[in-house]
Order: sequence, then C-alpha cells, then structure tokens
Amino acid sequence: CGGIVAAQGNDGLVGAAPEASLSGARVLDDSGRGSTAVILAALRRIIEWSESPEWRDHPVVVNMSLGGTASGSRSQDPFEPLIRDMEEVHGIMVCMAAGNDGDAPPAGGLGRVASPAWVTNGLSVAATDHRGTPDVGDDRSAGVSSPGDPNGAAGQNDNPDISAAGSNVESLLVNGGVGRSSGTSFSSPFLAAASANLLGGAKQRFDAGQFELSPRDMVRQRAVHGLLTESAADIRSEPRQFDGAGDLRAFDAGQLMLQRFGASSAA
Repeated sequence: CGGIVAAQGNDGLVGAAPEASLSGARVLDDSGRGSTAVILAALRRIIEWSESPEWRDHPVVVNMSLGGTASGSRSQDPFEPLIRDMEEVHGIMVCMAAGNDGDAPPAGGLGRVASPAWVTNGLSVAATDHRGTPDVGDDRSAGVSSPGDPNGAAGQNDNPDISAAGSNVESLLVNGGVGRSSGTSFSSPFLAAASANLLGGAKQRFDAGQFELSPRDMVRQRAVHGLLTESAADIRSEPRQFDGAGDLRAFDAGQLMLQRFGASSAA
C-alpha cells in the first residue's frame, strides 16, 4: 500500500502521492489477521499523534486496507463513533477498503461492504477493473469487490462511496521488487493518495491566504469527500451498489477544488 501512495521511483515505480510523508501502524500479523481492539487502539494513537505540535496544522489521511464482516447494526459497530470523532472533531480523512467478498452470498439481505468501511464517516472504496485501457466505457467492477445493498443509495453507506483501480495493481513487495495483485486493499491507497494530494494543495493555498478553509476543516465539513465523489467518472455498466459515485478521477477532483474554493471563485 505504501508503494501505491508514495513510492519514490523504487524499482521504477512512482506512487500516486510521492510527496506524502508516510507513517505506519502495524495491526495485523504475518497471516493478515488482527483484532478489533488492536485496530481501535492504533486509531486512537493516530488521533494523539495528529494533535501533536509537529502535526497539528498538517492534513492527515488514514488508509485502512483491511476489514472484517459487518454484523449487527452500524450504530453498534465500535468503529462508528471513533471514525466519526476522527473526521468531525480532528479533521482526519479516513479511506477504507470496501472488502473482497464479491463472490460471497449476501448476509441477511444486506450488502457485503465490510467493517469498518460501512461506517457513516470516512469514505469506502470499491475496486475497479480498468481492463488495461484508459477508456471509462469498458471499466467494470472487479469481481472480488464487495457490493452494497441493491436497494441502497450511494452516500448512505449501503453501497461503497467510490471506486478506484483494484485489479492487477502494481506495487512494491515487502522483500523488494514489484508485484501485481487485486482487491479493494489496493484501491484504498489510491483514494488515500488522491486525498493527500488534495489536502496538501489545500494547505499550500490556505497558508497563502487563498483558501478560507484549512485542510482539517475541509475534512470536518466533508468538502474533500464531495470533491472526490462529485468528480468521479460514472461507470455506466455498473449499478451504484458496485461502484458508488463512480471511478476515482484525482485530477478532476483537483480542478473542482480550485473552482470551488479558489480565491477567484470566492470573490
């Protein structure tokens, strides 16, 4: 995931946000398993770190390329109040993999979006198969990507919020070199990178007096969420339960930010 976000030309790979600073919190073991308690503790530590004097005035984006089966009600999910606090109080952007249960039967008539991706705040991201071409017209939902409730609506957490490349994605391997893999865990860092680029640009303009909102306030007010989802490309062959608002278009989100929050548009 780190390579997708911020690779510096390692083995010929450049990340989608190469100027981003990365910090990691290991919450899963070597087999990819972990506990909710450990993940929650890591998120609380991120909140503490984000409010330190060194980082208090900087944008913070959390990528969560993990998930488990969502059960019970959303209000009872322990991630629900914490991720709400991260966003609404601390202005931390949270990007979450929707899950890879695309081939599993639905549970209780609900969609299959994972926890924590189904929580109210943050953005959940599904996986898109770009089929090796730049043409949106032939894009499809990646087969493994967890769909939402067919009766739900994007933005209501029944469906993924947005989708991003998640099929045959190239990234750095732990022991060196480059490999390819698929799944929403590879889509989520693309969304995190796009968020980091937007918020990094917003900080530069806020510091220069060109933006009225700080990057943290843009997250608190869900302005960044709107930029990303409103600029997404519609995958017309897919219902909203598969791709949410559509496929991520980071450049278009940046252009929309300049139109919406730039000094000239505010005048």
